[in-house]
Amino acid sequence: MEVKLTINGEEKSASVPPETTLLRLLREEFNLTGAKIGCDVGDCGACTVIVDGIATNSCLMLAGQVQGRSIETIEAVSYTHLTLPTSDLV
Repeated sequence: MEVKLTINGEEKSASVPPETTLLRLLREEFNLTGAKIGCDVGDCGACTVIVDGIATNSCLMLAGQVQGRSIETIEAVSYTHLTLPTSDLV
């Protein structure tokens, strides 16, 4: 199945089997490995991504369910937003 979606602000597409999870799509097709394979049943949260503004366990969502949707992964977080200005370090 062909899946088209927006990941971290970029339009992407991939052809994957229907049973492919969003987690595997992100890791194997787009090399976005910030979301981790943990318990694989949605309990641990290691696979959490933001789907249309809502925190979602990507191990429980099929790739086909994100057709046309917006996904944000940890890779979208910029280190520049997490650092202090140099003047604050003195």
